This record gives sequence, C-alpha cells and structure tokens, in this order.
Amino acid sequence: MTLLGGALASGQRTAHAMADWVRLHSVELIAALQVSRARLPSEVTLRRALRAIDLNLLEQRLSHFLEGLAAQTPAAGTIQTATGETAQGQAVDGKALRGARAYGSAPHLVSLVRQGSGVVLIGALPA
Repeated sequence: MTLLGGALASGQRTAHAMADWVRLHSVELIAALQVSRARLPSEVTLRRALRAIDLNLLEQRLSHFLEGLAAQTPAAGTIQTATGETAQGQAVDGKALRGARAYGSAPHLVSLVRQGSGVVLIGALPA
C-alpha cells in the first residue's frame, strides 16, 4: 500500500501508471523502504492489491484520521480579528461532473471545507 500511496501522491492515476512509477523509482524505493529483497511488486501484483482494497473501509479510516488531525490542531485555519474574536476559515468548492447527464443536465458537486484541517463539513449533490 505504501507504493500505491506514493504513486498516487506523485500524480499517477491508473494501475499501469502506478506500476510504471514504481519501476522507474525502484532503486530509490528499495533504499528508502529498506526491503529485504531487491525487488518490488510487478504490475499484476499491484493491480491485485488495488482490487483487494475495501473502499468503504478506506473511506472510514481516512475520515477518522482526518478527524483526529482536526482535533489535534484546533487552531489550524483560524485567525484572530481586530476585536479579539477567533474566526475559522472555510472554503466552498464546486465541480460539474463532465460526461454525466441526469435528466438532461450535468450534476454538480458542492462542498464546504474547513481550512487548515481539510475536513469536509458539507458535501452535496444539488438537485
């Protein structure tokens, strides 16, 4: 999973691209991960690992992890106003789903995110 996470963080979005990234960086990865064998998983093995991921469980664990981060750093994303009040930064973002049509128009996703922690406060698909 560490290899897949590294590939994703490097912008690789397909199983083939992830496997290619692992292959291209194998020397550095073997040294950094201190693996006992001088060999990393093949594309077939990485694909098998991707298929075995329970997405619901991954989502739950990531959510729990982010909530823990938010609890550890409550001051992240806050500012102090001239009157001494504390304000929490938030951002609204929206995306149109390209290629998807629902009842003749493309659906839009909208979310409200707490600055500093990255916690999504509201995620919606407006009608």
